Amino acid sequence: MTWEIVVGIIALAGFVGSIAAWVSKLYKTLGILENTIKTLTKVLDEMKTNSHATHKELFRKYTDHEHVLADHEGRLKYLEQRKAGG
Repeated sequence: MTWEIVVGIIALAGFVGSIAAWVSKLYKTLGILENTIKTLTKVLDEMKTNSHATHKELFRKYTDHEHVLADHEGRLKYLEQRKAGG
């Protein structure tokens, strides 16, 4: 073997090594990204569930307040009619 062939083999081995290192880092990053996306999906699903429950509670309270307000409005009308008539 001549020294040109040895240098070529060393250069080829270095190239393959650098590509392998890059691919290894890529796989590691993709694994981290996959775990992050799974966690984010889980958190978003929990937020949707909690948000739905919160909205139901808020609408229930709104309806309760609406009934109380209508009741007060009826009382005010009664008092105004009484005052105007009496």
